[in-house]
Amino acid sequence: MLIEPGQTYRRTGKERYTNEPGKSVSRYLVFFIGIALMMIAGTYALKNTILNVKVAVSEVTKTVYVKQATTTLNSVVAALASQNNIPSSLTSNLVTESQVKTDLASVTRNIYAGKSEIIDSALIKKQIEQNLTKKAESAGISTDNAVYQSAQNTFLSGMSSYITSKISATPAAKLAKVIANVKKTNSLIFIIGIISFIVLSLLLIIHDRNIFRIAYYWGISAIWSGIVLAAVAFLIGNSEIPNKIASMADQASGLIGTLLQITFEQIQSYGLLLIAIGFVLLILGLLRKIIR
Repeated sequence: MLIEPGQTYRRTGKERYTNEPGKSVSRYLVFFIGIALMMIAGTYALKNTILNVKVAVSEVTKTVYVKQATTTLNSVVAALASQNNIPSSLTSNLVTESQVKTDLASVTRNIYAGKSEIIDSALIKKQIEQNLTKKAESAGISTDNAVYQSAQNTFLSGMSSYITSKISATPAAKLAKVIANVKKTNSLIFIIGIISFIVLSLLLIIHDRNIFRIAYYWGISAIWSGIVLAAVAFLIGNSEIPNKIASMADQASGLIGTLLQITFEQIQSYGLLLIAIGFVLLILGLLRKIIR
């Protein structure tokens, strides 16, 4: 009886059993490949949601947040203008929603770019100055006299200082550094996951030397890792953890909460995708028995 390389036989009576090489080793590889898949899927989901500047800008510039920021900024502008004896008729709704939308997008991009100066106070100052001048001219008020210029300059200087100090006192000031560190860590984990998956898969290929068995083990890895990933994301996403994290952002809690919700939903989707791919590979791996 010829024995093929990598295969051993043992007899009991008239029966012959095939002892496929190292099933225990294959199971260990399945476990670690599953961990690698979770690392890849989880970090990729983060990269494409809460750590993605385009997603953040898309959310922060939605009407609800733009209106909220416009109302807050106009209230501050009106209060500071009143302190500098500028008529309320000139400062009512001085900042437009389109300008605030542009400013919010700029601030978000600066945060994700890791810049220390996340807000361009000079730009906001210029926007307010232009709007104030237009309103004054429409009301027939001369903007060339020394009294108006002095009041306007004092007001704009105070406005610029207020915005800078206000932003510095919020979590947004530290957010740029936090996001930069998280992005670096996320990228590192993603790369480690990719390398681990490739190395472990090569070991599995070398060890099992059968395309059906390899597909079968890949399928098991994808299924169990997908189940864990989707379950953990679902449980965390529906717990109080996202709300507690979002509450740290003060006025931006609604925005952060939405981004976290999008992130956990995306992780769940990737988990379900892994499960679906796993079942396909598992069925493919079971074809070996049918072929035999």
